[in-house]
Amino acid sequence: MSQPYTARQRQAMRLSGKQKVSQRQRLILLWLESPIRATILFMGLLVRSLVFVVIVAAALAGCNAQPPRSDPIEVITGGSEVDISKHLAAGKITLVEFYAEWCGPCKMISPALEKLAKTDSDIALCKIDIVNWTSAVSRQYGVHSIPCVVVFDRKGQFVGIMKGVDPAALNQYITQAKGS
Repeated sequence: MSQPYTARQRQAMRLSGKQKVSQRQRLILLWLESPIRATILFMGLLVRSLVFVVIVAAALAGCNAQPPRSDPIEVITGGSEVDISKHLAAGKITLVEFYAEWCGPCKMISPALEKLAKTDSDIALCKIDIVNWTSAVSRQYGVHSIPCVVVFDRKGQFVGIMKGVDPAALNQYITQAKGS
């Protein structure tokens, strides 16, 4: 006397009778026939998918890298929010100067910073016009006094802040950034 078919076997017979079987249905059919083999196949697909995700994520991370700037000085005006990390010069010490057109001390120090960026190939300057104290960029970075120069090393790491006109502090931060 023959044994009755199990539910798995009946499901497998229904799926195998179809002419067009989707990948999902094939996986179910395989699972019904051999759960261990199906599990191994599924784990292989999962590992391949994870490797693909890691490769895509690494490629996208590389896309966010900023190309080297040809001009050592970049000026950002308008007072709107700014993502400083996108304006750091790759492989260079970046000075980020927060200034305003109406600021007297800013007008005194800006030419010296620009000359430094033009003469020293290791230094790039990013000038951000805060426009006024209530602008978005002022609130974003908490700028309460200008000129304010933030120094970043070649790796984009924060080194220090010079508030006001303090050339000695700026030279110290630049020396520190060159040493790292």
